[in-house]
Amino acid sequence: MRTILTIIITYSVIASSFGQTNIHVNASTLNLRSEASTSSGVLRKLERYDNLIVSDTLAVDWLKVRIGQFEGYVHQDYVRDGYAKVTTIRGDRIGAVCKDGTLSSATGRGACSHHGGVSRWRHSERQQVEIIPNR
Repeated sequence: MRTILTIIITYSVIASSFGQTNIHVNASTLNLRSEASTSSGVLRKLERYDNLIVSDTLAVDWLKVRIGQFEGYVHQDYVRDGYAKVTTIRGDRIGAVCKDGTLSSATGRGACSHHGGVSRWRHSERQQVEIIPNR
């Protein structure tokens, strides 16, 4: 975990030193578009906390960005500065998936006893988000 955080911080420092700005999506979904216009084609659907690198800032409130091998445009109203580090935290047992594929809400002995036994336990999950600012 510490190694991953060190790599992320190092990447942020290196990216900032080359004039790149890290931003993240701050909407539930966002279209990565082929041009700086809402009528242009959608290259990819982005999700909340997807991290982007700004390539260029346009005067009409659009940003040219990169994510992986995709390059396109997003409207700046739906992004925020900084790198979003998302960690999924696994919580308590909330049920089971039985070997025959059925779901059970039982969390202890006897779960899936009429369905071939437990294939895997299901757990609650929550996300913890840390925004690492640009330098």
